[in-house]
Amino acid sequence: MMKKLLIILLLLPFLFSANQGEIPPTGEEFGESGCLYTTADLLGTWLEDPKEGGITAGTLLAAVLLFTVVIIAMIYMFGMATNNPKLLVFSKDEMFHLGVSIIILVSIGGVLTLSCIVGNAFLGYTFESLGVQGSLCFKPAENLNSHAGCYLSVMESDAKKLVSYSIQKSIKYEMDSTWVYTQNFPLMGIVTTPRDAFKKTFAMQYDSMNNMFATPSLVSISMQKIFITLILKYSVVLIIPIAFLLRVFPPTRQGGNILIAFSAGVLVFLPLLYSISGVMYEVSDTQMDCDEPLPSI
Repeated sequence: MMKKLLIILLLLPFLFSANQGEIPPTGEEFGESGCLYTTADLLGTWLEDPKEGGITAGTLLAAVLLFTVVIIAMIYMFGMATNNPKLLVFSKDEMFHLGVSIIILVSIGGVLTLSCIVGNAFLGYTFESLGVQGSLCFKPAENLNSHAGCYLSVMESDAKKLVSYSIQKSIKYEMDSTWVYTQNFPLMGIVTTPRDAFKKTFAMQYDSMNNMFATPSLVSISMQKIFITLILKYSVVLIIPIAFLLRVFPPTRQGGNILIAFSAGVLVFLPLLYSISGVMYEVSDTQMDCDEPLPSI
């Protein structure tokens, strides 16, 4: 029985790396919800550009599982050769934990699918309740990662417009404030009057708004966009395989469990929170086209 289990486990890693040479399809190919794309793409997340020979999370996980099975097989065979019951019990215990690791991996995909379905249903209900027809980023055929990335791009674009508008207005009012009116009177001489000096105040207000709000907002949104892209990518491609590798050894097993819980939490909550924030940003009428004239301060 033990030998049959080892043979099955040796074949299992090849299932995780089966899509190594394929570029993941788009979410629309998995139905209207788009949430099955999240599960299907979990093992197919690329560490680098697939056209440049990148590897997937499935490949790294397959290597970890293959390493685990080889270690278990070596311990089992050495225990059989030396008739050591402790090694035999240890190998069976490791096989049990390997089965638990596989169940955890499958469960992560289920949790992602469930959170995507619930998140899309909540966002759709929000737009329906508010009577909003159409959305900038929310598409039922896409997953929460797509919504979060789209909303961050929209916020970044609006922040850039606001920064550009503030700088242009500040420079314009600064230049207008230097306009003076000069009159030469025969008896009084030349009299110079600053006609629009008050616009210096407008320029300072726009400059303050840019320095204290617009530019910090743009930097913050841009950094968050980079952060969420990297953390969502590398939590799947690197952290999860490392976590399962740590589960191989009893002293580091608890640390592996913590990393798995952290990765699952990041994959579930980060896209959901950013998507909800994006929806609130969209429906609260805070967007402003900076190409249009704004009222003077």
